[in-house]
Amino acid sequence: MQLYENGNNRKMKSFISNGKISFINYSVRYRPDTPLILKNINLEIKPGEKIGVCGRTGSGKSTMLLCLFRILEAQEGKILIDGVDISKIGLEILRKSLTIIPQEPILLEGNIRDNIDPSKTYNDGEILKLLKEVGLNDFMVDKNLDYKIEENGHNISVGEKQLICIARAMLKRTKIILMDEATANIDYRTEATLKKNIREDMRESTVITIAHRIKNYY
Repeated sequence: MQLYENGNNRKMKSFISNGKISFINYSVRYRPDTPLILKNINLEIKPGEKIGVCGRTGSGKSTMLLCLFRILEAQEGKILIDGVDISKIGLEILRKSLTIIPQEPILLEGNIRDNIDPSKTYNDGEILKLLKEVGLNDFMVDKNLDYKIEENGHNISVGEKQLICIARAMLKRTKIILMDEATANIDYRTEATLKKNIREDMRESTVITIAHRIKNYY
């Protein structure tokens, strides 16, 4: 099976079967003339583990996620996912195999259905069930899946936008889910619902969370 940059497996959905992540003597910098942001990191995350990453602003928390997507390339060392060196994986395959929920939610101009299931893989019943699970029951009381979302989601709240992004990630169900302060714009009650979903619906996925507040997240 060709997974490398020159391979022809463009239709391959994912190379990840378990979700084990290993940073081995890993260092990275933003530019050749800048200091190392991550220096000699050695870390192993087991399949299905739920990991929180805390630290002061500028300590390299979000940089860690950029490295997993190879937005930044290693200065030294390597990252392995399920024993495979990600520097040898084509970027399209690598990035399709991971899911990230960012702090700033990104929505497309279109209806709710298209934003949650752009590949049109799931039926309406499955999507509506998921919207309920992530805490969007009240939001959907006077709406259906054809409800039009304006450009950048200007006609819904920031918290609702974030929950739609979270629902999209949960529907994708990749083996590795990365959350970059994804709950910064939702209230504690909704966050508690999300925690329950992580424990139950994401229990087989490896989840790395960049935390904006220190609480018992999982």
